[in-house]
Amino acid sequence: MRRFFAYSFLPLVYVLEVLPIVYRLQIPDTRYNWTGKAVAALFAILVSVGCRLTAEDIGLRKPKVNGWLLVGLIPIALTLLGRFLLGASLRSGPEAIGFTIANPVLEELCYRGIAFALICQIANGKRSAENIAIVGTAFIFGLVHMISISPEGLIFLPGNADMIVWGLALGYLRARTDSILPGIVSHVVANAVLLNL
Repeated sequence: MRRFFAYSFLPLVYVLEVLPIVYRLQIPDTRYNWTGKAVAALFAILVSVGCRLTAEDIGLRKPKVNGWLLVGLIPIALTLLGRFLLGASLRSGPEAIGFTIANPVLEELCYRGIAFALICQIANGKRSAENIAIVGTAFIFGLVHMISISPEGLIFLPGNADMIVWGLALGYLRARTDSILPGIVSHVVANAVLLNL
């Protein structure tokens, strides 16, 4: 069962998150997909409980490395460099809250928390387990940001390819600090800066 969830968890989260968009179930008068985020978060919680992942397994703990905030600035620098060259779309109101807070928390919980833990458990303590988890979650993180689903169909966004690099940095941060908290802080700050570019 763990093997199934390790391989299917992130694609299932993505499908659950986009279903409200495809079937037009979003909250009226907002482009932000609150319904999809709520469904994806509920699914993530159910999987972590079903697979008996503890808060420590998914990285909900104090970071083990002092000075982790400095390391957490690496993804921000990479994102800003890429986004400075490519630009960013401005959001306001509920979208700004979702973009700066809800997205980072859900994405870090799903990618660097639950998926990272499931991949490491399946690798069963192999030396390369964390490396596989870093690369695997970064690749899917990048793909999800490069493919957007709307009621009109699939939209490919090649300008978001830098998200793979950002995912690698966030995965390294998770492995180095044994916590998702630095990644959440880094992700929130980066999204807040992007919002104001």
